[in-house]
Amino acid sequence: RLRAAVDHALSPPPEGGGFLVIARDDDDSLLGAVVVVETGMRVFHPRHLLVYIATHARARGRGIGRAILQRVQEDAEEGVCLHVEPGNPARRLYERAGFDQKYLEMRYPPGAGGSRS
Repeated sequence: RLRAAVDHALSPPPEGGGFLVIARDDDDSLLGAVVVVETGMRVFHPRHLLVYIATHARARGRGIGRAILQRVQEDAEEGVCLHVEPGNPARRLYERAGFDQKYLEMRYPPGAGGSRS
């Protein structure tokens, strides 16, 4: 899924669109990265969806996540949304950066059956 998100972000619209933010150390080693894709739903949803954010284990606690998230917020025109599990420790990072919970996402998985009244 990560590869698909990167491919989408780096492909031209209308099939793709988005951007990556990468943090590197002085020796050019990777410290962190973010993948943001365009949703194509500006009327109904924020223009950008933050799909992946990660920091290298040796870079954690150094503010790398905060810095690359701030860069996303600066570069993303018309807003950013993301999905995060309630118990994910990264939720605090997002909340401190100004993200707030607008709604509860619900999904109906294919083949779930369910009743129709």
